[in-house]
Amino acid sequence: MRLIAAWSQRYQFKEIFPLSALQGNNLQELLKTTKALLKEGVMYFDPETYCDHDENFLISELIREKILYYTKEEVPHSVAVILENRHETETKIYIQALIIVEKPTQKGILIGKQGKMITSIRMSAQKELRFILGKRVELECYVRVEENWRNKESKIAQFGIGEVDE
Repeated sequence: MRLIAAWSQRYQFKEIFPLSALQGNNLQELLKTTKALLKEGVMYFDPETYCDHDENFLISELIREKILYYTKEEVPHSVAVILENRHETETKIYIQALIIVEKPTQKGILIGKQGKMITSIRMSAQKELRFILGKRVELECYVRVEENWRNKESKIAQFGIGEVDE
């Protein structure tokens, strides 16, 4: 309480909420008061819009997220994921993803000893995709080295991950 009193003398706050995120104390009051103070803004997308990217882009980014999670600091952010093939039936989605890295050593790290790393990445992505897409997902992942691809506008355009000025 002394800390709250000290801060309230330094600044003019509309309201002060002693809270604990760990224990959940006063969080609802903070949210309720904050929402009441916010002004209605412009609606840029219709209410059903989840994201401004298509589903294939989101699938690629989810696979990329799993790569970064499992490889920690070993593979830097010089990884691109391209969906090469996607076939959907009523009950299953088949996805073939190409993972692009810049160095042969990164390819080795991604595949891992006896293919364990790429299997972990694939299984984790498959599990989350099944939850998101609501169908069984069969994911195949391939790794290819494209040296220095991030510095080549043609490769970035080919992979569909950036805009190239003409």
